[in-house]
Amino acid sequence: MSIGICSISQKNPAWVDQAFQDYMQRCVHPWNIEHHHIPLVKRVSGREQKAIDKEATQVLKVFKPNDYVIGLDPQGKTLDSYEFADKIQQCINQSQRPVFVIGAPEGLAPDIRQSCREFWSLGRLTMPHTLAKVVLAEQIFRAWSITHQHPYHRQ
Repeated sequence: MSIGICSISQKNPAWVDQAFQDYMQRCVHPWNIEHHHIPLVKRVSGREQKAIDKEATQVLKVFKPNDYVIGLDPQGKTLDSYEFADKIQQCINQSQRPVFVIGAPEGLAPDIRQSCREFWSLGRLTMPHTLAKVVLAEQIFRAWSITHQHPYHRQ
């Protein structure tokens, strides 16, 4: 079963791509991670909404009919690592692909928010979206390690 990550951002620094790929490559059978990067559209004064709408259109193309879309939002539900792992496994058990969306600097566009079944928070700390992508990757790998009794996660 695949797990989707869709992120809207500028080009990532090399360290972000390296850390993200490192965690994604650790997840092995039966989880397959699909990452969709949507380039941040340049904001022009007075036309910001046009840029946001264009990004949202690209994000919505990623979703499949049976996806369980989870928007990452600072005001979303906070989960511990076991709850996070359990929720992902529940989706997989129900033949739904969990898809995580990391929005643009303004947050998730209204069209994207309407497609989300839940909103989760990675914590109360403010962090750049590039770092949120790495934290999400680490948590997905941690969830994999919990559900597959891999020694990475320790209580």
